[in-house]
Amino acid sequence: MLLLLRYLNQYIDTQVYILEADSSPKISARLLKPEVHYYFVEDSREKFHRTHYINQLAWTTQSPYICICDADVIIPVSQLEETVRFLRNGYAYVLPYGGSLVATGEQEKAAFLEVLDPDVFNVKVVWEHVCGGAIFLNRKDFIQAGMSNEHITSWGPDDAEQKKRMEILGYSMVRVAGPLFHLWHPRGINSSYGNQEERLRLTEEYLKVASSGKVELQQYISTWGWCKESRKDRQIPVFAAIQSGDVTVECYENDFGIKKRFSGGCVGIFGIK
Repeated sequence: MLLLLRYLNQYIDTQVYILEADSSPKISARLLKPEVHYYFVEDSREKFHRTHYINQLAWTTQSPYICICDADVIIPVSQLEETVRFLRNGYAYVLPYGGSLVATGEQEKAAFLEVLDPDVFNVKVVWEHVCGGAIFLNRKDFIQAGMSNEHITSWGPDDAEQKKRMEILGYSMVRVAGPLFHLWHPRGINSSYGNQEERLRLTEEYLKVASSGKVELQQYISTWGWCKESRKDRQIPVFAAIQSGDVTVECYENDFGIKKRFSGGCVGIFGIK
């Protein structure tokens, strides 16, 4: 998480929000720069309900654009620039890469730590046709489309479900050419399905959405309480908070916001105006 924040601070100027959900805080607020809004929510559940906390942060930020982004990925700055141009031109959903996810090793991660430049990574594609890792969205359209699907309660097909749902609903969508870099890290319980029963249940939720027509899907979304509640009702229940200034993407003329999940039960946002 701290490496990612260093990279963002190097190249952009925006508001950054981090939410940590755990039985006790694991992030030292002293390590965070003044640009960061930090929130801690007590949550002792074994599995991190990522979609729920994404939605809480989406209600908290006032930025017209947000990004749902994993803490273990790096997006080249030129791709961020193009992504924001697409959002400003009216797109509802933008993937800031072309679908290729490049895995990095421990040595490459260490080299990146020194220079904060994605050019140190060897472009060796490991996964193709990826739609997760980082997603930029028009916040108003995101809410109208049902936000993150909280029926997906742990690691699973949430990114694919979000993409498919917005396709069916007819929102404007586009990809930006270029790779997405995945930083090496040990795998934990929130990096895979817990068991076969959980995998089946979450897959069934994806298939329920993916097999729906537009009208049927709109009717299903109308039953989702999390995207109906007022902003005030969905404010983050804060146990501890640190607030600070703004961070901006140097090449942009405005605030820039990205939503970010951090392994170990953290979600973060920074917003674009």
